[in-house]
Amino acid sequence: MMPLRDLLTKSPKEEPSESAVKKLKGEMERIFDRIVDEGVHLHDSFFGSTGEWLPAVDVSETVEEVIVIAELPGVDPATLDVTIQGQTLAIAGEKKPRVLASEEKVHETGCRYGCFIRRVTLPVDVDDSKTDATFANGVLTLHIAKVVTNPGKRIDIQAASAPFPGDDPLASTSC
Repeated sequence: MMPLRDLLTKSPKEEPSESAVKKLKGEMERIFDRIVDEGVHLHDSFFGSTGEWLPAVDVSETVEEVIVIAELPGVDPATLDVTIQGQTLAIAGEKKPRVLASEEKVHETGCRYGCFIRRVTLPVDVDDSKTDATFANGVLTLHIAKVVTNPGKRIDIQAASAPFPGDDPLASTSC
């Protein structure tokens, strides 16, 4: 593993370039996001001790819906279980390793396999009965309708024909 300083400079006396600092900041944010998202699975997914993995997920929204895109290469969509409970979306499944031929010799492994459950907190309340899910080229795309809320209604006030008893009609009010 390269020392942190080497990511920023070529020698200890040089100042880091702006692009190198931005790159490092982006990498640190990505690592922090994984820590927050993956919690207890962090050591496994970073260091590969158990082979557990969690799929990458993007969450965005439009005026009408929340869009979730999950990268699930090598996962059979028939084995996926997608549930929504409140504002929590859960995507569960399994990525099975390919079967090696008896004469096949492995030189390097980097692919992750195994069962996973990826939980995502949705940014708004959603109507889980209005969800469209598609799976193509190893990518699960969910379109989830937002809960339609009543935006409120302005109430028109009509002036009364007579003042309330005891009110001075000439008295001024201030706010």
